[in-house]
Amino acid sequence: MAPIINPKIGLITAAVINAFFGLLSIMMPMKLLEAYKLYFAQIEPTDKFLIGAICQTNGVMMLICAATLSITARNGTDAQKSNISLMNAVGSAVFLITSFSSTSYWVDLGAAPGGMYFNVCLYGLVAVLNFMGSNYPPAFKVAPLKNPIYWGFLVWIPIFLLYAVMSAFATDSLVEGYGMKLSGDAKLFFTGSIKYVLSVLELQIALLFTGLLITPGSNATYTLGRFLSAISVGMFLTSAIWAMIYTCLNVDGKYDKVISGQNFNMGLWGVFFLLFYVPMARMDHDLAPSIRAAVEGTNYKDAPADESSDEGSGDA
Repeated sequence: MAPIINPKIGLITAAVINAFFGLLSIMMPMKLLEAYKLYFAQIEPTDKFLIGAICQTNGVMMLICAATLSITARNGTDAQKSNISLMNAVGSAVFLITSFSSTSYWVDLGAAPGGMYFNVCLYGLVAVLNFMGSNYPPAFKVAPLKNPIYWGFLVWIPIFLLYAVMSAFATDSLVEGYGMKLSGDAKLFFTGSIKYVLSVLELQIALLFTGLLITPGSNATYTLGRFLSAISVGMFLTSAIWAMIYTCLNVDGKYDKVISGQNFNMGLWGVFFLLFYVPMARMDHDLAPSIRAAVEGTNYKDAPADESSDEGSGDA
């Protein structure tokens, strides 16, 4: 059955929502929390720092979702748009269920019930629009996974699925493993953000990237890979700064676990960067003539045509 609506409608709607809340979470996390009636002015500075940090981490994940949805809507093939729409619908439905089931948790922390139900309605709308933009049954065509351009996604998916499970079902162990020590409401917010928000975002990203592998589109895959290589560098540097800060504050091994955790994250994001960037960098020479023609505004008749079939080594 063909999509009821154009898949772009659901994809762009979800992209805008994720980008909006992602940017707010990164640029003004405490103000965003205050809009939901969550106030943390009277807590220890280190606890406040960690609250802002987890909000910003969630914001980065939202921006990855937004980029995947937006790039697919603009550059993806028809099959890719439809299947990414379906994957996003599933992820949004999980978010809806999680948001609804965790409402009492956030209200007990002081959040306004209206804000929580607003989130439920928002993700309900996104889920409906994306389900309506999907083909039934979905059409699958596995990407040529031997091409290095897909290796970053292949590594990312299982790692994020593992973190999604740990974030949802082993939250306290994960927080303890990274040496994050909070108390009172700050601890409840931090662990709740991981359990009810970050875990679903990690799952959603894994679903979206899986959609890219089962319905390949060379243009969307290449463009998203460039974005992810930049994000990976940013997260690598963020982890390095965290490690340096806690190294300076470390007294009698108080922050040894935090430093170790950030060093691990630094290595992980460094691997992601290499897996996304190196395969694309190898294609720079082949892409140079068409890029130069586009920048100079000239015609380049020999430039590679748009490959909707995604066959052979041309997949990038």
